[in-house]
Formats: sequence, structure tokens, C-alpha cells
Amino acid sequence: MAISRLVFGVMLLLGTAAGAAEPLTVGVLAYRGEGRALERWTPTMDYLRDALPGRRFQIHPLDLDGMARALDDGDLDFLLTQPGQYGMLAPRYRLTRLATLRPADRGSARHATGSVLLVRADSRYRDPESLDGRPVAAVHPRAFGGFLLLRAELARQGIDAREAYDLRFLGYPVDRLLLRLQRGDVDAAIAPACLLERMDAEELVARTDFRALMIHDTAGDCLTSTALYPAWSFAALPGTSEALNSAVARALLRMPAEDGGRWGAPVSQARVERLLDELSLHPMRPPLSEQIAAWVARNRALVVLAALFALLGLLHHCWLQALARRRARQLHATHARLQSRERELAAAQRASLVGEMATELAHELNQPLAAIRNYAEGCLVRLRRDDPAHPLLPILHRIDDQAERGAAVVARTRASLRRETPPNRPVRLGPLIRHALALHEHPLRRRDVTVSVDVRPPELTACAEPHALEQVLGNLVTNAIEAYATTGCGGPLWIEAGTANDTAMIRVRDAAGGFPAAHLDEPFVGFRSTRPEGLGMGLLICRRLMTAQGGAIALANRDDGAEITLRLPLETDDDA
Repeated sequence: MAISRLVFGVMLLLGTAAGAAEPLTVGVLAYRGEGRALERWTPTMDYLRDALPGRRFQIHPLDLDGMARALDDGDLDFLLTQPGQYGMLAPRYRLTRLATLRPADRGSARHATGSVLLVRADSRYRDPESLDGRPVAAVHPRAFGGFLLLRAELARQGIDAREAYDLRFLGYPVDRLLLRLQRGDVDAAIAPACLLERMDAEELVARTDFRALMIHDTAGDCLTSTALYPAWSFAALPGTSEALNSAVARALLRMPAEDGGRWGAPVSQARVERLLDELSLHPMRPPLSEQIAAWVARNRALVVLAALFALLGLLHHCWLQALARRRARQLHATHARLQSRERELAAAQRASLVGEMATELAHELNQPLAAIRNYAEGCLVRLRRDDPAHPLLPILHRIDDQAERGAAVVARTRASLRRETPPNRPVRLGPLIRHALALHEHPLRRRDVTVSVDVRPPELTACAEPHALEQVLGNLVTNAIEAYATTGCGGPLWIEAGTANDTAMIRVRDAAGGFPAAHLDEPFVGFRSTRPEGLGMGLLICRRLMTAQGGAIALANRDDGAEITLRLPLETDDDA
């Protein structure tokens, strides 16, 4: 024993000599602010300085977040905090507890850790359940002697404070909890036990202005809503020597009682650890990922079997999805075919109706056209005999020509209904275009439409059926005139003829606004017209006539106008 004391004395002297130059920093949880922490713990630091000559202890007041940062930075030698924070910090920072502060009177709560749920004395709330959805103040979500203890107590009663209350974490110092509650900023406050009594003694608030919603059966001089736990723990960090730690522990144990409390040997952390485990905050509890990995290792066969079943289920699901997609594609294709058949049937019905109408019109128009021609020819014969220079002779010639043209259209219509195609022959495009324009001379002049014709070369000849081509050009000119009529003003009409890619090309272009987008997407749809009085058959007839001649027709918009391009075979030696 004497040798042990001698060794300890030598180690203490060596530690004292080594540390005399540097002060030892003690991090203190300043839950009531830095000033209160200095006032509360300075006597203890002075005592340690006197008990350990050559050592100086300086206080570093910290809140919870600042304490974690200081520990991470290695700025502390010792830590003075409550047991809950010690339990959460000790495994990570390898803290060593040297002593625990205990109340000298076992029935007192002044040197114990607890929580109390306070409301104003005149509050209408009578139990914790009535605070559902109401603002409740607390200092910090990890404050052990405040929010965590009461959260665990409420959980035992079936209340999740984080879900039931509108929590307001105000931060340190804790005095502001009661001050905010007193002003009515919140409906309740979760405060450390004995805070109300200390502030009442300091004449900061009146104890009678508050009451506790939950009263624990702890015997003591402070209102509490939870069980009491040990109070302050004095702990050393790994950087301090064993000799210094032993000297500090011995000095604290010899320290006289102060403010109703005295230092004793470290108490068991079992209750604190059970509470932290209950709140899922125990630092030694493995992370969920590690727990899952351990369970998988213990039940490897079951996991493999479950994975196999899951894989089979996934494959079955993918197979069903593939079948469903294939069936959906089949249904979609069938639906598309049905829609196409419906459109074809509707088109066939319309074509049948048009054919019947065309047959009837062709049959009925033959007689009046023949009569018109007979009357015109009779007038011509009589006028030539009476006056060869009579001014009506040219007009009668035109009437006769138009009647002949009408008869040719009727004949061509009847031939197409009989599926007969008139033969093509060489056609000079320049004269044909000018003749078609001459037939529309009066409508063009009335609508103030100026026509520009450019045929290159002038003798350009195509292989076509002249009456059908003239009908197509007349239809296009009429469309341009009616397009300008909708705008209310006239404009230009360009007709160009030339060759391109070994074909004869005729381009008819105006500046009357062009085709709607729907017409360009589906250009040749019957019974669709932009004019209220139109049947929408003009372009469809033009395409049929061009196809019968071995040609083609294309629609486009150009420079804010419509552009229609006709293509026909060029004259060949065989045609000639």
C-alpha cells in the first residue's frame, strides 16, 4: 500500500509539473446561459485548483451543438454534463466518468435530472391530450433533462409528442421557455425540473403563475412530470493522463457539500441506457443496415429461398406484362383495321352516292346541252346569212364552245363511271393555259386578280387529255378566285410551266393565305371544304383526273399563299 501511494504521488507530481503551464479546459453544459454556468461552476473549479496545486481549470460554457463541435475539435480536457448527454457522447468520444453529483437529501430534486410539462395557472388545458396540435415550447430535441425525458413519459401514455404537438425548439438558455409561456407565445413548455423553483427564488417569475399538467409521484421540493435521474457527471477525455484523472476524482469526492449536493462515485448508467434504447437513441445500438446484415447472415437459407421465390415472381410478372403488351398491340392493330374499314366503307358509300348523282346529272344534262348547242348553231347560221359582221357572232361562238366543253365533261364523267380512260395525246401547255384563263376572264377581272403566265419553253408539250387538264386548271383558278373573295381584296395569280426530272410541270400559286394545316396533312379528303357552300370535292376530282392522265398533283404553302404543282409526262416520239 505504501509503495502504491508513493507511485501515485510521483505520478501526480510529474503530471502537475507537466501541466502547470497549460490550463485545463472543462466544457460545461450552460443550459441557463454562460453567465449562470460561470457563476454555478466557478467555485468547483477554484476548489480543484486549490486541491491540485499547479493546475488551473477554466470553464468553457457550451450548448449541446457547441459541445459536439468542441469535442470534434479536441478543445476540451474534461466534460461536465448531464447523464443523458454523457450516455450519447461517451461511446463516440471515449469519455471516462470520474464522479457524479448527487443531492445530499435523497428526497430533493435540485441535483437530479427530470422534466416537467408546465402551463399557465389560468390555462384551460388539464391533461397532455388536450394540447393536441397546440404550440409547445422545448429547448432542444436532444435535451435529456427536458424534451427527451418527457417524450419517453408521454410515449408510455400513447402520445407521440413529435406528432401530437406543434413543437417550438427555442434553444438555450432555458429561462426563455417560462418567459415565452408567461407571455402567452406558447400554450405549454417542457422545462427541466426545478427550473421554475430556481427562477421563482431569483424573482424572475412567480411559481404560482404556473402549474404542471403531469405530476410524478417523486417526493421532492420541485414540480416534476417524469422520474428523476442522476444529475451532473464529471468526465475526462482520452487526452488526460490516468494520474490526473485519479487526482481530480479524489478531489471531487473530498469536496464538501455545496448547494445541497455533493460529489460521489459514478452511478450506474443502466437506467439512462434503457431510456435511450427506448427512444432509439442509444449510440451502441447497431445501425439498421447492420442489424439487417446480421439477420441475413443468421437466416441465409431462408433469405436464399425468399430471393428465389421473389425472382420467380418477378419473371412471372414480366411474362404477364409481355403477354399483356402483345395483346394490347394486337387489340390496337385490330382497332386500327376496323377504323380503316369504317373509313373505307364510308368513302365507298359516298363514292356510290356521288356516282349515282353523277350518272343522273350526266344523263339529264346531255339533253339541255344538246339543245343549247342546236340553238347557238341555228343563231350562228341565221346571223351569218343576214349580217356576217354581226356583234353577237363571237358571243354565240363562245356559247357553242362552252356547250361543247360541257358535253365533253359529261362524256368524260360517264366514261370514268364505266371505268374507261380517255387516251392521252400531245398538248401544247401554253395555249391550253391561256384558253383556261380566258374562260375565267370575267371572274378574274371582277375579283381584281392579276394573272402572270410563264411557259418555258413556249412550245412546251405534255402528254395529256386536254379537256381533263383544262378542267383541272379551271378548278385551280376558281379556287384562287374564291380564296381572294374570302379576303375581300384581289391579288396576284402566278402560273408557271416548265420541265423538271423529265416531266412537264405546271405550278399555280396565289397569295390568299394558303391551306389550313389539316388540309396539308390529309390533302385529298372528300366532303371537306373551308367554304360554307362548298362540297369539298374539287381537289379530289383534280387528283382523279391527274391520275387518269398518268400525272400527279401536290399541295403546299409558300409565301403566305397556296401552291399547287401538277406533273405530267412529256411528249415522246411515240406520242407524236
